[in-house]
Amino acid sequence: MSTEPAAEPTNGLTRITINLTRRAVTDLDWLTAATDANRTDAINRAIALARLVAELGDGRSLRIVAADGSIERIHLI
Repeated sequence: MSTEPAAEPTNGLTRITINLTRRAVTDLDWLTAATDANRTDAINRAIALARLVAELGDGRSLRIVAADGSIERIHLI
């Protein structure tokens, strides 16, 4: 039996198995239908967004500008 780690896939992808709550599955299904993204792409985008939010740090805020020009500020705590 080999003790060496498995080789990294050559396509740069890593398969991960996750357990989602019913709510998360419902939200994921809504997101894929609303964006025409598949589940993998939707999860990858969600992780990228979560990282962006985490990098902003405590006490900062995001501004969301709607198509009509209205601005909503989201405070991160």
